[in-house]
Amino acid sequence: MRSSPFILLVEDCEDAVTALQMALETHYRCPVHYARDAACALDILGALGAPLAVITDLHLPGVDGFELIALVRRNDSCARTPIIVLSADTHPRTPGRVLELGADAFFEKPCSPVGICLQLERILHAKNGSAGSSQRPLSSGPNG
Repeated sequence: MRSSPFILLVEDCEDAVTALQMALETHYRCPVHYARDAACALDILGALGAPLAVITDLHLPGVDGFELIALVRRNDSCARTPIIVLSADTHPRTPGRVLELGADAFFEKPCSPVGICLQLERILHAKNGSAGSSQRPLSSGPNG
């Protein structure tokens, strides 16, 4: 039995969570479950099943966001779950690396909560759209 739709937000900076959580809950009219680290995120996924989307920072305590993306993608129930990465990491290879691991989009911090909602909407539409459509991971700058 599938649980009610929810979004999983994985972020260790509480200040960064508030605006994004409000925007997501308003736009999608579903709860946003917040995890401070990957271990907590995996516990939530284990308890509630696949979310509507996973939005994660990269630099988390313990298991980092790179490994979290890989772990989520290895979970059969989350294979098609959109993953959006938010990060202050400015290394030029980071966006490509997260997309290769299976993320659907990358946003540099600071980023617009509205931009994230719009990008997630595009990703959900593409994943739920025609089965034959070609889907290319999307990368976005600071303003979405």
